[in-house]
Amino acid sequence: MSQQHADEDEEHKARGDVVVRVGDASTGAVHVVALVSAKYELGSKWVKSRLNSSVCSVVVEELREELERLSGVPTGEQILLCGPPFARLDPRRAVEYYGLPGDKEVFLYDRRLLSQETAMPPSTAAVVAPVHVKLPSQPVASSEGSKMLSESSHPMMRALVEYEGYFQLQVSQSEALESGTLANISTSERGAQELQVQERAIAAAVANLDLFKTSMMKHFAPFWADFQATNDKHERLLSQFDSYLEALATVELHPALATEERKTLYDCIPVDKEREWAAQCEQSHTHVRSQVLKLQQVHDEICKEVTDMIS
Repeated sequence: MSQQHADEDEEHKARGDVVVRVGDASTGAVHVVALVSAKYELGSKWVKSRLNSSVCSVVVEELREELERLSGVPTGEQILLCGPPFARLDPRRAVEYYGLPGDKEVFLYDRRLLSQETAMPPSTAAVVAPVHVKLPSQPVASSEGSKMLSESSHPMMRALVEYEGYFQLQVSQSEALESGTLANISTSERGAQELQVQERAIAAAVANLDLFKTSMMKHFAPFWADFQATNDKHERLLSQFDSYLEALATVELHPALATEERKTLYDCIPVDKEREWAAQCEQSHTHVRSQVLKLQQVHDEICKEVTDMIS
């Protein structure tokens, strides 16, 4: 952090402001957001709210609103990652919940640039153009002394005036080259800094994806195990449904309950309705299984893409 930034932070800290630096992944710019904490002004002194002096009253939503003004990215299209470890900021939580302001980094992403379904917003990136130096072709105006020498009848004196003009022209051209070179160096350094911000923003996004992949795998593994066990149970039940019905025909009723129409348990149930119910269950089972297999495919594709991205 530069001395200027450190001095600005001290000034904001003295006023009780919360200063958050946000790297813009789209442009590489660093937005310095100064958020004012809730406090009361009493005379000439700032007095913090007595509600809870240890809790920061600035919420992430206020940060998002300021970023919309600074970056032009609407709050609804913003993705904010804070870390490490890099996780999304909840607009409803206080910035202090995420350890801000502090040593953590915050990056801003434009959701529209990450979606293939929305139209691309106009580019906000600054155009970096080299500074073209126009060299002076004439020396600066001669001094009174030089004019007097130019009127001298002595050839050596007049030659001094010519040499002076030549040297002055060289100095002017050198100064112009120096000014243009410094401007190009400054532009290049700013561009390099912005590229570094974008590089860290990409690394933060990849780290967030890896964290998401790990969490997804952690939850998907037990779900998949339960699904397979339940799926096998259902398939076994459906495949043996007819045999279960036939088994009922071997269980005779007690003589006191038996009639001409009902002699076994098989005769006591609506077989046609049970078969229709089993057919409906099989259709539902097939549909659910196909949906879960699609979910497994998405899970595997995400894991593979994130793994390939990291490796």
